[in-house]
Amino acid sequence: MSVFEIDKSRVELREAQSQAPALKILYQSLLTTLTNLDFAYERERETLSSSALNPREQIRALGKLRESHREQRNPYLQQLAILQERIYG
Repeated sequence: MSVFEIDKSRVELREAQSQAPALKILYQSLLTTLTNLDFAYERERETLSSSALNPREQIRALGKLRESHREQRNPYLQQLAILQERIYG
């Protein structure tokens, strides 16, 4: 490894270390958002499961709810994966 490469690695390490606290805050925020989405999903799922809908309508409604939940979570999961790579590399 050349002296130039070593210096470049040191600069990159310092930059990563200075960004790490902000990235970790964003990471925690994404986790909180996912937790909130999961909590809301579970609450709605329980409401639908105990509703007076006939079984066929209930199954359909639960399926739609599950798909909607998955669609809501996906962008946050993608961002989380990107941040994990940047933080823990």
